[in-house]
Amino acid sequence: MNIGEKIKELRKEKGITQVELADAIGVTKDTVSLWERGRVNPSRWSCTALADYFEVSLDEICDMAIEKVRAEAIKEFADRLREEVIKGCCRKDFLVTIAIDNLVKEMVGSRNEV
Repeated sequence: MNIGEKIKELRKEKGITQVELADAIGVTKDTVSLWERGRVNPSRWSCTALADYFEVSLDEICDMAIEKVRAEAIKEFADRLREEVIKGCCRKDFLVTIAIDNLVKEMVGSRNEV
């Protein structure tokens, strides 16, 4: 379940509309709609406001978004490291590059299954 689906589920459980949720946490109805459709992830502030409003932990409401950001950061770091290693062009560096690729696949793959 992604963060938008989680927000929608919590909103429906509470029996409120997107407008009511938006008013309660100080955003627009369009923002809530974008979150629920997975077009945009809530900011840290919005995650905190959502968690407070729904009386759930911050991890419960925003963990999916945080994991996605972590996975993207890991991949970006590995890509940059790989580029630097490739510039060295030696056998040892090539083996390091393969190890990095395998590690990233393992980490990002496990994050996507969350």
